Amino acid sequence: MKDKTLYEKPILPDRNFPVRVSCIRVEKPGTVFPEHWHEHIELLYFTEGNATVFCNSAAIDVEPKTLIVANSNDLHTT
Repeated sequence: MKDKTLYEKPILPDRNFPVRVSCIRVEKPGTVFPEHWHEHIELLYFTEGNATVFCNSAAIDVEPKTLIVANSNDLHTT
């Protein structure tokens, strides 16, 4: 059973187009977003730099041009 305190409620601007696109530029080391889960799929595409994504406790090292897919209900953080 998932920890409900880590649940992220989806924010979708248009109910008829259930997609949200965000672009985040990180300037310093640290957590980009806290550990969370949700019912939708999340695509993380890295254009530059290196990072580690944790998905269901597995560490995935990423570099530029890497696409990570966090499946629905996966607990993840970067």
